[in-house]
Amino acid sequence: MTSLKSESDHINSGAIVYDVVIVGAGFAGMYMLRELRETGLNVLVLEEATGVGGTWYWNRYPGARCDVESMEYSYSFSEELQQEWNWSHRFSTQPEILEYANHVADRFDLRRHIKFQTRVTSVKYDQDNQKWLLKSSSKEEFQGRFCVMATGTLSSVNEPKFKGIKDYQGD
Repeated sequence: MTSLKSESDHINSGAIVYDVVIVGAGFAGMYMLRELRETGLNVLVLEEATGVGGTWYWNRYPGARCDVESMEYSYSFSEELQQEWNWSHRFSTQPEILEYANHVADRFDLRRHIKFQTRVTSVKYDQDNQKWLLKSSSKEEFQGRFCVMATGTLSSVNEPKFKGIKDYQGD
């Protein structure tokens, strides 16, 4: 498959128009990046955090671990990856899952296609130009022919509504 555009494809604002812009560098976002890049598409991932891993980047509380078997977190697109990674627990801890996510990002050179510390604040489809327009909290704008929301179901903080929570000083 050939790319839908060249690296120099720009529209009026001068911004690069990517084939695909993915929001989120968790497990789904990294998988989409790898698969789409393999087809020759020009892909950019926007990630609010300073690293990959999604939920496993953010949830670092003591005792955090997965509630499904570790093998469920193994990507199956690479036999070599499956053979080189050994899970130490049947239900892995957060640090090990995050270590795996980082290993995958490094092993497949995904980081160079991820813009970290970029919180997407709006996504709008421009019907006239047939492009997705994404804006960030830093006022940067990104454009893509396609947009994939890989933010997952745990993508925003859900603060419990307990009386007095604003006054609580503990962990």
